[in-house]
Amino acid sequence: MTRDGRYVLVSNWCSYDLSVISVRKGREVRRVAIGAYPRGIAVVPDGRAAYVAVMGSSHLVRLDLRHWTTTTVEVGAGPRAVVPGRFGRYLYVSLNAAGRVVKVDRRSGRVVASSPTGSQPRSLTIAPDGRALYVVNYASGTISKLRATDLRVLQTIPACYHPIGIRRTSRPFRTLITLRS
Repeated sequence: MTRDGRYVLVSNWCSYDLSVISVRKGREVRRVAIGAYPRGIAVVPDGRAAYVAVMGSSHLVRLDLRHWTTTTVEVGAGPRAVVPGRFGRYLYVSLNAAGRVVKVDRRSGRVVASSPTGSQPRSLTIAPDGRALYVVNYASGTISKLRATDLRVLQTIPACYHPIGIRRTSRPFRTLITLRS
């Protein structure tokens, strides 16, 4: 959902585009071409842009939410999920094909950190304080915890066969995954 609550953004895997749904009208009001296999969507904190992971590519699509124009940001093979950092300067992206998570500086559009996490990293979430990321590794059957500053893997734990989703809840995640010294 956009920060102003006006629109719901939906990635359409099979038609390679994104639907913009008006909350007020209750219907689709626009379609935006994205490319092969759009997946995760993140609206940045200032509400001016959304970033869409394009799993069949090596880039994100940046969608200007005022003018509905797009540009691309190169990140690596198979971007699957994208989440903004706490203040929106950085984006964190899971790269399914590359087996990595990357940190992208929104100002420069450059990857500033990268770390292998496991085979086929998929869904990604960030801790409420913005200091840690959690990613599920589909083919490895694991969850990895990464430090947000440099993407150092802090912990990897077994999950289930082919974990595909993870999300932040109101319960502190640090009680479920603790650091080993």
